[in-house]
Amino acid sequence: MEPTVPAIDPSVTLSPPAGLEPPPLEAPSPPPDVSRLRRVAEQSRGRAAAARGVAERAAAPARAAELYASARRRQRDAEALLAREEFERAIDAFQDAADLHRRAAATALALRPTPAGAVARVEAPPPRLPTAVPQPAPSPIQAAEAPRLPTAAPTSRPRPAGGDEEKIRDTIRRYVQAQNTLDVDLYASVYPGISGARRQAVEGAWRGLQSQQLDAEIRQIRVTNAHAEARVYERRVAVPRAGTEQRDSRERVIRLEKRGDAWVIESLN
Repeated sequence: MEPTVPAIDPSVTLSPPAGLEPPPLEAPSPPPDVSRLRRVAEQSRGRAAAARGVAERAAAPARAAELYASARRRQRDAEALLAREEFERAIDAFQDAADLHRRAAATALALRPTPAGAVARVEAPPPRLPTAVPQPAPSPIQAAEAPRLPTAAPTSRPRPAGGDEEKIRDTIRRYVQAQNTLDVDLYASVYPGISGARRQAVEGAWRGLQSQQLDAEIRQIRVTNAHAEARVYERRVAVPRAGTEQRDSRERVIRLEKRGDAWVIESLN
């Protein structure tokens, strides 16, 4: 007698043995838009070259040699990445080079000799736009400024400034340079009242900045014995590491005190 083979029910779906299921298929990643990346890289290359030209016209190779050399090294790195068609890394490198060239230009302009009686200015170059998606963030400008130390206005008659006026202009130039290079040590050297908790507050605020550019126009200097008052118009652009660009313009009164042969900032209002 032959064995009976059971009939197969066609409505039943047979599953593969456990552990032998095929892995799920992943959707293929979209190919990068190479032509767009190349175009953005070329635009970044042009901005870096323009920033280098500004730095060289400001005599940055002589007055800000270290910053200028760093900018040139980063620019050469970017050129090599572009030649290898590593476009995204090239874009970042060109932007870094442009930032360094701008900082070198600002430093060189701040150190440029200013004839007596001339208006001291440091032009703010176009800021680098943040590449991250902007997130709401508090303005770093107010946090970056040191607490104001009120002092009494001088009451005696002003006297001719002579050499003191040029020393005051030099102090304000170094104040501008400290803001543009985010150099807390330089800032504290011209503003000795920044110490302890106040200095820590400035350091924390400046660490949150990607860049800062200050343009200061001295409009009046009045010297009275060992005290002075400078009226300055400031324009500031601060680019935080996270968040949107911050701009501020204001009239400012800088009060200074003579210590030995040097002038230091006493308060900012």
